[in-house]
Amino acid sequence: MQGGNDGRPGARLQKCPRCCAENLKLLESRCARDNWTSERLASAIDAVERGAKLATQLKDDGEALMQEVLAVHGVVLIAWDHKILPSLIGLLPNAPMVPSAWPEHRFDMVWIVEREGEGWRFSQHPQLLLACDSAEPIK
Repeated sequence: MQGGNDGRPGARLQKCPRCCAENLKLLESRCARDNWTSERLASAIDAVERGAKLATQLKDDGEALMQEVLAVHGVVLIAWDHKILPSLIGLLPNAPMVPSAWPEHRFDMVWIVEREGEGWRFSQHPQLLLACDSAEPIK
């Protein structure tokens, strides 16, 4: 990802010497990464399953959101405040073990929760979109 602009937010970023935070100011907007990530994930899901639905819950209404999620048969994309994700997953019946907190500096990981029997399987998938993204799972 050196120089140039291929249309992705952060495509101009060069490999970071220490940490990504110094270079994030080069993004066009603070929400550019969130929007780009959500759009790409939603497009991928939509290619598999049509009929997407947009949830209307407020940020602090995690219980209502998760009730709606549990009523859906198929893939659900939750693009939410990363600080709240561990507690949202905790609202699932027979919830899987997940890291208790999402680090403030991590915006490069996708958490995947899949139904498995009566419970859920948790995994993490690194985005690796920017030069300084990490493949290291959140612990």
